[in-house]
Formats: sequence, C-alpha cells, structure tokens
Amino acid sequence: MAVVLEQHEEQGAGPQGSGLRSRVGRWLPTRVRQLLSMDHPKVTMPWTAYRWRQDECSQLRRLADQLYLRRRRFARLAAGVAWPLAAWRLAWQGAYSEAGEFARLRGGGPPWRQVLAMMWLAVRYNIVPETYYHFRFYLPERRRDVLKYIHHHDICVLFPHVRLPGAGELGDKRKFWTTCRAKGLPSVPIFAFAEGGRVEPTDGQAELKLPACGLFIKPTDWYCGRGTERWAYDPDTRQWLRDGVRCDHDQMVAHLKSLASDRLFLLQPQLRNDASMAKWTPGGLSTVRVVTFRLDDEVQTLAACMRMPRGDAHVDNFHAGGIAAAVDVATGRLSAGVTLFPIGADLDVHPDTGERIEGELLTCWNELNELARAAHEATQYTGFVGWDVTMSTDGPVVVEANFTLCVKILQMCYGKPLGDTNFYACFHDLLQHPAVREAIAQRDHSPGM
Repeated sequence: MAVVLEQHEEQGAGPQGSGLRSRVGRWLPTRVRQLLSMDHPKVTMPWTAYRWRQDECSQLRRLADQLYLRRRRFARLAAGVAWPLAAWRLAWQGAYSEAGEFARLRGGGPPWRQVLAMMWLAVRYNIVPETYYHFRFYLPERRRDVLKYIHHHDICVLFPHVRLPGAGELGDKRKFWTTCRAKGLPSVPIFAFAEGGRVEPTDGQAELKLPACGLFIKPTDWYCGRGTERWAYDPDTRQWLRDGVRCDHDQMVAHLKSLASDRLFLLQPQLRNDASMAKWTPGGLSTVRVVTFRLDDEVQTLAACMRMPRGDAHVDNFHAGGIAAAVDVATGRLSAGVTLFPIGADLDVHPDTGERIEGELLTCWNELNELARAAHEATQYTGFVGWDVTMSTDGPVVVEANFTLCVKILQMCYGKPLGDTNFYACFHDLLQHPAVREAIAQRDHSPGM
C-alpha cells in the first residue's frame, strides 16, 4: 500500500506540482475503494482484545497482524480505520442472507441485532462477520470461547513463515508424486502431465496411450475442486463421457492439450471408495483430511475430518458444496456433518445416500491415520501437513498434501476452537525452531516492507 510518488517536471504551461496532484487524485479513490472492500482485518489496534493478552492464541494472532503489515505504518493506520466500515458492509450482507435467517430461528435475534453482534466481534476481536455464522457465535456458549478460535486469514499469513526445507516436495504436485514413488507411499497414479499444450506421459513413452478406465483431470495450482473434470469410460464404444459429451482416444488427448495451454494439469485414474466409505457418497470420491504435526522425530495426529460429496459433484471439497464431519482421532467415530453453503443445521444423515453420519464408525480410520503418519515420517518434513487420504477399492492411498489446514472446516466440524486442542502449543514449539525464527527475522529486515 505504500506508494512512492516521483516528481516530474511539467512540459509547457502549468505549475510543476499539477502532475503530482493529478496522480494523487487518481490514486486516492482507488485506495479508498480497496480499503472499504477489505474482507478481513489486517492490523491490531489499541482496542483489539488480543493486543494485550498473553495467552497462546492472542500471541499467535498478534504475530500474524505484525507479519502482515510489518513496517508499513501508514498502511496499518489506514487499514485500522477502514476495517469497521468494511465490516459494516459485510455484516449487513450476512444478516439478510440465508445464514442470517438460520441464526434468527436459533436465537440470534433479528437482523439489526446480528449486525450489532458482528460489528462488536469485528471491531473488538478482528473477526470477519461471516464467521459469526460459521462458528455460530450467536450461541452464548460459543461466544465465550471467541478468543480461542484461529482464523483463515491468520493462517495464510503465518504458515508461509513456518515452511521449512522439504516444503517444495509437498507443495508441488509433480514433485510430491515423485516423492511418494521414491518413498514407497501408496498414492494416486498419474498417467501424464500436461502443460503448454503438450502432454508428457509418465511411463516414458513418446505418445500418451490412455488406459481403458475412468479419468480424472485436475490443475495443479487451483484449489477447492476448481477446474477438475471427471470422465467416465464406456467400454462398449471405447469412449469417455462427461456431461453428455463423448470423446474417443484422440479427442480426449486433444482436449487435455487444450486445457493445458496456460497451466499444468494432471491426468489420473478415477478412483472409487471401497465399502467402508462408499455409503457416504453418491458417486464422487470421499476423502479424509488428516492433520499431522512433526517436530524432530515425533509425528502426532492433531485432528481429522471426513469429506463427502453431494449430488452429482465429483469432488468432496467443502467450498464446492461438500459435507464435512469431524473424526474422533482416538476412536474413528464421526460427528454430525456440516456444510458451508448453505450454513445450515447439523446433518445426522447424508441427504443423498440416506446413510447415518453422526456416531458412525469409520472402520478404515486406523489404516488412513497410519498412512498419513507414515507419509509425514517418510517425507521428513517439520511442521503441519494436512493429508488428503482415502480408502479406495485398491486400498488406502494418499491423494495429496496441503499446507493450509482448513482451520475453518476443522473448527466447524468439531464444534469447538482449536484453542481447546494442543494446536497452539505445537505452533509455539515450531516458532522456536531456529530456521523459523530466522525466516521471520529476515522478513522483518527485508527492504521495502
């Protein structure tokens, strides 16, 4: 947000400062609009509740604010002043949405009262108005623990600073697949990489020969199921089908090349769940997000949630309309399911399959948990990893690894803040790692910040 305005000599008539005033006149309205359209807070103000507290959660949130706008004094001041105005807009939008009506029926009060509650949380606790509904802060028992919650915008700032050597192997899907093969970890096969209009088979052949099975195409740099395609295979016609479109072998390869004109795509087989998970999916692949933490040689499982697709969706991502249910790490039993869109009641039963969710035992939990822990041990990565694993018809496999732990989903599923777990203690220990301390110090002293 810092802007350097250079003075230029004006050619011809007019005062020398007219060019400067013109630039400021164009820049100021744009910056004001950007500030008023903020979707999350960016700075700790004197009245922010966690500014003076010394508990682990408050320290962590304070650190995130410091790292976000470190040494940008004007930006910090402008963001602090603009945030209440931006929050006011977001609060009114939420109060008159479906989520606002749901909260009203459950004790949240009329829209104006919800707006006041969201504004109090936004100004006093730097909480995004929509999380009033996600974490059900309209319930008194939830509001009492408001300072124990960690938020997505805090994690997005903090986690880049705690990624130690080895992160590249996990974040890059091509390198991750290679690492899994080298370490002997069961993972989803990749038939080919496609990029720049070219297709590179992984079997070393010059031309791609598609296998006679369902195919799954996904980009490597998009998230939440965006850009993915699932193609069913028809053995009678030897064609692939999707949304009424049929492709033969050559057409399928040409389609893959056209998709990959400006980004990297993976071509994988279409996996299916075995009986232990298939009852909770109408057709798409269901996975379990297992969050593990490793410091030195010890790997521990912090939390897990099972994700279930809905309707004809071929992905189970929470932000794509999927259902998520917390997994009891000790027993493997599921909580009631929750959804993000719409933000509604707990789902005791899957709305499509009719199978009960709450209280049911995920019989493959021990195998999936052991696979996630083994993957973390094999990669020797220090820190947090969210492993997407599943029980396929061929056995347990690792789908991918994630550095963003989806803290919103975890806290919504478990119905409690991460402050009630040992997440903060683990993060505090990680911050004491010499490499992490050095990374934060380098960010603090880097030029132009």
